[in-house]
Amino acid sequence: MNYIPSNSIIIVSLLLCIYTFAHVQGQVCNLQAPNPIHKFSICTMVHNEAKYVEEWVAYHLLIKADHMYIYNDESSDDIEQVLAPYIKQGYVTLVQWNKLKQTVNSDLVPNDPPYTRAQRFALADCVYNHRNESEWFGIWDVDEFVVLNSSYSDLHVFIDSIKDKLDNYLIPLTVFGSSGYEATPNGLVVENYKWRSNYTLFGFDAKTNKFSGKSLYSAQCSAPNVHFTNTLREGCKQHYKGWAKADGVSTHLPITMNHYATKSWEHFVEKMRKWNWGVSDDLKNNIMENDNNYYDDNLVKFASRIRELESCMAKFN
Repeated sequence: MNYIPSNSIIIVSLLLCIYTFAHVQGQVCNLQAPNPIHKFSICTMVHNEAKYVEEWVAYHLLIKADHMYIYNDESSDDIEQVLAPYIKQGYVTLVQWNKLKQTVNSDLVPNDPPYTRAQRFALADCVYNHRNESEWFGIWDVDEFVVLNSSYSDLHVFIDSIKDKLDNYLIPLTVFGSSGYEATPNGLVVENYKWRSNYTLFGFDAKTNKFSGKSLYSAQCSAPNVHFTNTLREGCKQHYKGWAKADGVSTHLPITMNHYATKSWEHFVEKMRKWNWGVSDDLKNNIMENDNNYYDDNLVKFASRIRELESCMAKFN
């Protein structure tokens, strides 16, 4: 009878455990390994958004955003801890940013509040310094979730469908309201906020060749004035529609964006403080009533997968 040496048994057992763990992790996480050159990346800036940022990251990873460059504007919450596993696994780059990191920019509005100035410079810095690391970029906020219709399984598929024809694709925007919440509820944004405006916004100014809104664009074609307005380099091709409101459901559109602009009244007050804007009883009444007239649960189906991914990534913390 042939015997397997005990040390070989130990090695085989360890390898089996590693394989099993990796297999289970793959089933739960279902993420492709990070590459040095990304197909699509997102730039954003945050200030005390630890409560929401992981859900936003997890969701966009699930639809194949490859990487997120997150500029941290002097947050006092635990955002570093929340994002640590995503940073370790190569899906997020966290850049410590502050309002003093400003350079001359002729397009800067002189009376912008400090957070706006910091945001403009941060996003410009992101695109400039990382433009060779990603083929396509998006610049949007952590309260904005891209939504693909059923014809496209993920962002890679959508980008492949337009990349030979366009260098930029303006994303129509739907604004979600408070869903009646005064206090911030527990749970996911995509589950809690399901009431929105009954129209979809498009915005582009053909005279200036600038669009107001968020978009997907080729890294080699962007000459950004960042965030709300971007300008493409000469000769680049873009998809756009003039300023308009499209009433009703926009399921026929290939891609839209859920903008959870308000969330609860409690959250909205915090947001206004960040922007140095005041609040009033009239404003509260408007927030509690506006943009809550159409029920839309288009992202609820992702809730369980978002939770699974967050649970999986926590093991790497």
